[in-house]
Amino acid sequence: MKQKKNEKQKDIDFLETPLKRGIDKVYQMILANGLFILFNLHILMVFIFIEPPNVIFFYIIFGLLSFNILPSYVALTKVMKLPASEEQKVVKEYFIAYKESFKGSFLLGILVIFIGVNVLTLRMFFIAQSMMGLSQAMQGLFVVVIVVSVGLVYGGGAFNLSFWEITRIGFKNLVYLLPGAAAAMLISVIGLMAGGAFRMMLIIGFSLGAMAQIKLSKKAVSRIKQEKSEGA
Repeated sequence: MKQKKNEKQKDIDFLETPLKRGIDKVYQMILANGLFILFNLHILMVFIFIEPPNVIFFYIIFGLLSFNILPSYVALTKVMKLPASEEQKVVKEYFIAYKESFKGSFLLGILVIFIGVNVLTLRMFFIAQSMMGLSQAMQGLFVVVIVVSVGLVYGGGAFNLSFWEITRIGFKNLVYLLPGAAAAMLISVIGLMAGGAFRMMLIIGFSLGAMAQIKLSKKAVSRIKQEKSEGA
């Protein structure tokens, strides 16, 4: 009887160790990252089975298929805020967060897609005209557009804001939102590029980027909370 109690106490002690919390967090990241990839799996499927005739057509198709990326990313950041001990809630909370944040982030996504496709098309035009400086400027502008959109949608998605509230409050706090958004995009891109050699980066890459954005955007979130409380 005493031995069973000791074994039970050991199990309880293990549940409270940093090692167990770390294991829970990795599991949470894998599950959340998998949901994000699943919600955007149609993009990969189309390009596996359909070969675009030219680069411009590729940009247009990719833009049309990307309508779901921002809402699913907001859901990813929300579930990554759950305590590691609540990994069993990830799937349920992901769907709830996706539904709640869809309207505002979806409209922002449409705007970003429109701007992004046009910027990339201009880039190809400048390349065709041998204007390499302008083509590189367009490439840089595209990166800026994506980073800004990720920052805005995170700031707005944290409070289920509408599209207009996201843009109004987001641009006010953009300076504080940009470092987290840039880190999230960089980690996600590294995860995609290193996926072939380091499978774990692909398995947790997007969730790792989301966690970096959460940590680096705390100041912006506190400012948004303060603004909302003052406006209430």
